[in-house]
Amino acid sequence: MFFTVGKIQKQLKEIKASIHRERCDISHFKYIEGDDPDAQAPAFDDRSWDDFLSVDCGVAMTKLPGWIQLN
Repeated sequence: MFFTVGKIQKQLKEIKASIHRERCDISHFKYIEGDDPDAQAPAFDDRSWDDFLSVDCGVAMTKLPGWIQLN
């Protein structure tokens, strides 16, 4: 399969147009170390999880696996 410069430029233009990036600031979330198969459910009770501020991220979340729940 051969690609001309024009073909590649067209594909890049289409790819770039389809990229969507959304940013939201996360100031507070909950975290628990380990893997709980039920944690992916939106209605999962995370009240016993640790509360974190975004400034705590670099220090606290060094062990994997773990779950993060946005508030």
